[in-house]
Formats: sequence, structure tokens, C-alpha cells
Amino acid sequence: YDVVHIHREGLAAVSLDGTVARVVAELATLRGNAPWEVIAGEVWPKEKDRDVLRRRWDVYLARLRRRLRHEGIRPSLVRANGQGAIELHLLPHDRVEDMS
Repeated sequence: YDVVHIHREGLAAVSLDGTVARVVAELATLRGNAPWEVIAGEVWPKEKDRDVLRRRWDVYLARLRRRLRHEGIRPSLVRANGQGAIELHLLPHDRVEDMS
């Protein structure tokens, strides 16, 4: 879960690594939406303080979104539902391959 490659037709693949890759990988594994606490708990399993977990979540989600924008990847790939849940939003032509 430490590296995620996003392939786009006719363009170079984008590689994400580290914690932002873990966030995407956890979202991909769920194949649906989940509360941020569920995803954050998988990414940082040893952290029990909810406030610390929320700060980490906010920091890394912002980094992920900034990286997606920088690479020209649609911002809706990772989206929140406005009620505390987040998902990897795949369009009909998108697919996820787990190569772990």
C-alpha cells in the first residue's frame, strides 16, 4: 500500500507514495465510502487520540488533493459526501488493480 500508480490514457503514469498512497489504497480497498475515522484508523492504526488522528487526516488529505490537482487528475477522484464519509469515486471507465 505504499505506492499507487494512476494511469491515464496518452499521459505518463502518476506515482503516489508514502502516506498519501496509503490513503488512496485504503479507499480503493473499501470499494465504497466510509467515515474518515475508518480510513484514518487503517492508515495510522497506533494512534488512538481522535484529535491527533483528525489533524493527520486533514493534512494528508490536503496533500493528496494538492498532488492530484498538480498532476491534472480530476479532483473528484477522492471526494467527501458532506456527512463525514469519503470515497474513491471511480467513473465507468476507471478500474482498480490490486498488485499487492
